Amino acid sequence: MHLATYLNDHLAGSTAALELLEHLERTHPDLAPSLAVLRRDIEDDRRELEALMTRVGAAPGTAS
Repeated sequence: MHLATYLNDHLAGSTAALELLEHLERTHPDLAPSLAVLRRDIEDDRRELEALMTRVGAAPGTAS
């Protein structure tokens, strides 16, 4: 299903973004307030994405 592939790609992108934010938070503590806002936005988006994936039956890791 093409939708499952798209949603899984989006999920992977959010994972990468959160990992990058973790690195940035460690290396640039002066940016912490801005990064915290961005982290919340990405985490909120990820929760919505996971809920959508559940509704359409696109389990994480399935892209067939």
